[in-house]
Amino acid sequence: MNELNEHETEIKGLRKDGKNEEAAKYLQENPDARLFKMANKVDLEVQKMRRIKREMVATNAPAERVKALEERITLTMKRFNEMVERQKHATQ
Repeated sequence: MNELNEHETEIKGLRKDGKNEEAAKYLQENPDARLFKMANKVDLEVQKMRRIKREMVATNAPAERVKALEERITLTMKRFNEMVERQKHATQ
């Protein structure tokens, strides 16, 4: 995620400075940088699930429900990481 955040910062900075051609070149040289929007979506989704988990724990929700949510969080992050790895290998 940190790497994708760095890509996002670089791309947005170039675009803000009106350097659209340089931003396009950056994306060409770093194809995985295109995933930063997806990374932001996944991050928000995981944050939301963690917030729900905290609420569940605070209200003494059944342990199996909390565990199921933890597994869903883990699976969400794992799938995204696998997608990033596939993207990296596809561009090598």
